[in-house]
Amino acid sequence: MNLGTMRTEVQARGSDYLSTTRVNQFLNWAYKEITRYMPWPFLETSATGASPLTITDLGLILSVTGSRSDQPLARADRRQILIGDDDLSEIGTPVLYWMENLTVNVWPSSATDTVTVQYIKVPADMSLDADVPVIPADYHELIIDGAVLRAQKDNDQYDSYQASRQIWQSELDLMVLTIMGRNLSGPSFMTVTEPKNF
Repeated sequence: MNLGTMRTEVQARGSDYLSTTRVNQFLNWAYKEITRYMPWPFLETSATGASPLTITDLGLILSVTGSRSDQPLARADRRQILIGDDDLSEIGTPVLYWMENLTVNVWPSSATDTVTVQYIKVPADMSLDADVPVIPADYHELIIDGAVLRAQKDNDQYDSYQASRQIWQSELDLMVLTIMGRNLSGPSFMTVTEPKNF
């Protein structure tokens, strides 16, 4: 489904009094809530470049790897690095990385090395009617249901909202079990090296 189709469905469920802009906003809010709920594998991607490397859709960092050593770099606090290198001018093979907003920096710095950041991206809002969410098609209905929830809350239908919210949460939890539980051969946990509120 695309944004236009989902909006038509939300309006058909008793929200036809809402403007196109308002329904789109509710759909995007629901979309964000779903994509931020877990480090979903369908949001995993990577970026490669010289440090400092700015990644505009950066969510959670899974790993940072240097091109020369091909080994994951350890996360550090910039203040700790400054204790040993007060102007961050040391050159060499990167072994540490730190974050400054959406920018990945490495230490020691290198003019020739690149870094690869494996991360969970923050998807862009849907704005055009033809825009399709990045979550699997089987779960597009969950975005619609989430938008209907927002409309109920917006219309002060708190009893309906509470009941619908419980059903929606159960469906979201089922999505977690279905998608995140696919790999039964590996560890039962995921290590995220750079938690971030976004």
